[in-house]
Amino acid sequence: MSYQLFKTSQYIRGWINYFGIAKCYQLCCDLDNWIRRRVRMAYWRQWRKPRTKVGNLMKLGVYYKMAINCGTTSKGPWRSAKTFGINEALFVF
Repeated sequence: MSYQLFKTSQYIRGWINYFGIAKCYQLCCDLDNWIRRRVRMAYWRQWRKPRTKVGNLMKLGVYYKMAINCGTTSKGPWRSAKTFGINEALFVF
């Protein structure tokens, strides 16, 4: 996963630098937010089981109750990637 993040950040950095000076700066910010959420979702899918999710969130510094609430949710991975606990733990880049 670290190699994928490295290559993705290189690719995105080039596009952001190219289009960041143009008039579509807000589109670049929106794309950046979408990519960060997508990476959080990919990590969330790797953990599969609720016990693994709760344990990994606690290892990453999320409080016990919040980790349990996030790990045992019935929301899908895309919707879960936007919650506060997962966003706090998996702050990417």
